[in-house]
Amino acid sequence: MYTDNDVQYVLSRRSYDHLCRPYRNSVYEVVHGGPHVAIGGHMRVLPCAPNDPMFWLHHCWVDKLIEMLKDRLPPTRWTYPQGVSWPQGARNRADPFDWTCEQGLDDEELEKEYTYEISPADDTCNTDVECSPIGLLWCDTSVGRGECKAKCREGGRCRAGEHASCYCENGTPRCDGGRCRCEAAAA
Repeated sequence: MYTDNDVQYVLSRRSYDHLCRPYRNSVYEVVHGGPHVAIGGHMRVLPCAPNDPMFWLHHCWVDKLIEMLKDRLPPTRWTYPQGVSWPQGARNRADPFDWTCEQGLDDEELEKEYTYEISPADDTCNTDVECSPIGLLWCDTSVGRGECKAKCREGGRCRAGEHASCYCENGTPRCDGGRCRCEAAAA
């Protein structure tokens, strides 16, 4: 539910503090909250949200996005805002955990050893096998540098205009009327 613009917004922040302003209703918090609201049920109620399996999938993405921003910034820019009156104040306990919100920014202090795989779309390729040894992705070389893309075979569902989501072993992929089709190569 994050758009490309949402991701670029987060990755363009100049510090953790810049990401969080204004503290009670930052763009980042609004975007983060969107999936909680859209999924509904337990996800919509803060104390119950971790009871929904989608919470963990959503927060894996949120954590990865924040880690991507953190990797772009010098350590002096990755500090918790001080002297701010908001529910997630630096010295407040990060319920249900046994650390403060400020400590939650320091992976080493918490002995978190998370690693995140890069997205296949962020890597270049020359062959389908480089994208996915088990055949779930294909290498689209029509865009100049090879980009790994998800396979949607002929007849599969697609969004109009997004021809790159369609895959053809022969011919040119097209998305027409919400279905992938392969246009025969001109003879």
